[in-house]
Amino acid sequence: ARRTALATKDFPHIVQGTGAEVGGAFSDAWESSPYSDEYLNALAFAAGAMLFVVVEEVIPESQRGGNADLATLCALGGFASSRN
Repeated sequence: ARRTALATKDFPHIVQGTGAEVGGAFSDAWESSPYSDEYLNALAFAAGAMLFVVVEEVIPESQRGGNADLATLCALGGFASSRN
């Protein structure tokens, strides 16, 4: 049981490191590509989608009072306006 626990503990770190290497190689390959603007827009869209999910589902205070949509839009607007 102890060996299984140690192996299970280390597995996510191996996957995360491998994913980081693949993502870094992919990013380097696309940086000099004529499609780099589309790539950056896709990354920005993915980041916005993740923020939406976090604000909409994970932060429970935004669901109170019946104005969850307004709270979500205001939070996303705050993120967008604080961008450099």
